[in-house]
Amino acid sequence: MADPAQPSISILEELRKKDGLFVKLFPPDLRHARRSGAARESHGGAGAPWPVRRCQAEAPRPRWGALGSVRRGRRVAAGSRSRRERHAILRAVIAAAACIAAVALVSAGPQADVRAELSLAIRQGNLPAVRSLVEKDPALVKAAGDSGFTPLHIAATAGRVDIIEYLLGRGAELEARTAGGQTPLFQTVPLAAAQAFAYLLEKGANLNARDNQGRTILQFALSWRRPAMVDLILQRGFAIDTAGAAAQEMLDEAANTGIDSLVTALISRGVTVETGRHDGTTLLHSAARGGLPSLVERLLKSGARVEERDLHGLTPLHLAALYGRDAVVSALLAGGADVGAAAPDGRTARHLAQDAGRTSTVTLLLAKGATTGPPVFPRLTGAYLGQPDPGLVPQVFAPGIVSSEEHETNVAFTQDGRELCVSGLSLDQGRRWIRFMRLEERRWLAPAAAPFSSSGADFEASYARGGQQLFFSSDRPLETGGPAKRDMDIWVVERAGQGWGEPRNLGPAVNGASNEYMPSADRDGNLYFERYGLNVSRWRNGAFLAAERVEIPGAVNPGHPFVAPDGSYLLFDARPAGGTASGVLFVSFRLRDGTWSPANRLFDAAGTREYESCPTVSPDGNYLFFGRDHDIYWVGAQVIERRRPKNR
Repeated sequence: MADPAQPSISILEELRKKDGLFVKLFPPDLRHARRSGAARESHGGAGAPWPVRRCQAEAPRPRWGALGSVRRGRRVAAGSRSRRERHAILRAVIAAAACIAAVALVSAGPQADVRAELSLAIRQGNLPAVRSLVEKDPALVKAAGDSGFTPLHIAATAGRVDIIEYLLGRGAELEARTAGGQTPLFQTVPLAAAQAFAYLLEKGANLNARDNQGRTILQFALSWRRPAMVDLILQRGFAIDTAGAAAQEMLDEAANTGIDSLVTALISRGVTVETGRHDGTTLLHSAARGGLPSLVERLLKSGARVEERDLHGLTPLHLAALYGRDAVVSALLAGGADVGAAAPDGRTARHLAQDAGRTSTVTLLLAKGATTGPPVFPRLTGAYLGQPDPGLVPQVFAPGIVSSEEHETNVAFTQDGRELCVSGLSLDQGRRWIRFMRLEERRWLAPAAAPFSSSGADFEASYARGGQQLFFSSDRPLETGGPAKRDMDIWVVERAGQGWGEPRNLGPAVNGASNEYMPSADRDGNLYFERYGLNVSRWRNGAFLAAERVEIPGAVNPGHPFVAPDGSYLLFDARPAGGTASGVLFVSFRLRDGTWSPANRLFDAAGTREYESCPTVSPDGNYLFFGRDHDIYWVGAQVIERRRPKNR
């Protein structure tokens, strides 16, 4: 999605230090603010911060890192929202508070610099500076742009109790709502600002408030994996609704994130402990992932199937091994789990633990009879890994092979269809990667890391020139051994024999001081990409011209473009006007006069999810691939043609 400017990094850096990962969220109610401090970008030069990325509203989870909920599966029925999707929206809104730099930066205006100064003073805990600014302009106390974030929200996020007290004394609204409906009390959760939480409650904050999505502060704390905040909320008398699907979702999320206190509270209040399959997985998978041996034992005694497979073909033992949950591994093996059961990619629990660096888990599994041999990758033949045709209803692509327990963002194929590259994030979300799969001797080989991979972020790759070039986004140093970059650039690497050469930066015609993402080239060499919206650098006389903005009528914060080889249409993600989804797929067709048709939503609202992104089309034009639910989905490309204007 389009990138606003200059983020604040003090709280972001604190989050990163606290949890050891990038905060790659960007709030749906702030993305349109071109000067938002909740941005993932910087205008900036040497002082520009590390990139804050919101590809696929990728709310962190234990599966990816320490901040969020975990991968569990999703509802299969069209139009339904999975638990992960719902919490992705929730976490994106919270991240807005954690990332926000200045209320004034939320919208342009003559007071923008003053409000930015106020935000900085709040985050630094500089009460005298806050007083000085507010006394000069009392209206700043309630100032909020399109996002609805006020100085009180910022102070709550930063945990500045003295500034909260001052702002309330000057008339700040205790129950002020962001555009997403969050009060300042909600914003105490990300950094576990317990004192600010207690103070706001003392002043009368509504503990049981709900945002525009109907979410409670308990769900915020749960999705952020903040056990201490969960306990505080419960201790303060939060009224848990134990009826209906929401309670089951909370139980599942609490199990996923390993918050045993909430699991106990929910069960003690009568929430049913279900053993069956739901949303593509089971509660046993969640308990295994979250590391709750007591819940695992209870579920097994209640009849849960120890060998049940989730959407990616993993058993509870696979997940327990992957995350190093040794006590759960022991409980599952005692309950009859097959130590040698293979995942779809041929890896057993021992392989998964070993690949994830879980030394003690590997030792435990070997002691329980795990074998020491290498994994046996399955025999996959034919086009598109031999996967069944998806038809016109999007399906997960190659579950357990391409779409996995990691977070995949996009996939691309060479012109001959014999090679694919997939981009994604590592399990701990500390690194972005590119992997290749090749069809050799009529059999697809196992995924392998790109030989030119860096230690940082390499992702969102796309082929050009029949597969002889690969464009991708990266934060690698401009020179070998040089200083790390603080923003993402677009790079290109040329095929060299059976491998790849050395990547090179595309230079200032394409790359600026801010982040560039998702490059896509047409057959004439014109390169489309995302930077504060959609851009194109035209290829003329062997070089790229300076990038131009691509204007799509009706597109709200468009990003992650894919251009048709003949340049006849653009696919991209954008925020649906008036909707609650954080991003869905759109198409725009080139008109006879060279302009673009109005953005047309690719899937009906009933058939989409909270976030879809990173579209690509297969070289034969038959299939659309895109990111959804942090997996790769595919569908017949007829969904594009049916949106083509009749008169253009």
